[in-house]
Amino acid sequence: MFEHVGLRHLGAYFVKIRSLLAEGGVVMNHGITASDPDNSWVGLGAGGIHQPLRVSRTGSSRIFRSCLREMANAGLEVADAESLRRHYAHTCLEWARRLEQNREQAIAAAGEKRYRIWQIYLAGCAHGFEKTSG
Repeated sequence: MFEHVGLRHLGAYFVKIRSLLAEGGVVMNHGITASDPDNSWVGLGAGGIHQPLRVSRTGSSRIFRSCLREMANAGLEVADAESLRRHYAHTCLEWARRLEQNREQAIAAAGEKRYRIWQIYLAGCAHGFEKTSG
């Protein structure tokens, strides 16, 4: 959900994570960031951090630095950072495949309409990440 926090709320987000983390605990924060720090087409507070991180681009470097700063300010230490962009299309396709594989259970739990929405959403995300990876 990191990408839905928005840049203005990163500090509060990481403070909350720190408050929930047991002493000596470890947290994995998966987030999708943007190569364009002024990107706001996503909505829901996600503009500014939407596409997976590419540290070679100035915009992403700026966003990445902001994230690192806010994590440090919240008392969190970054042990590792990795771009998962090249895997994300495959990941979304796998989620869609597994959802289809468990179709009856998904419909029983969430209804036909929500099931179809998620199938379309996952396929669309896979397509989008496949077209923008590189």
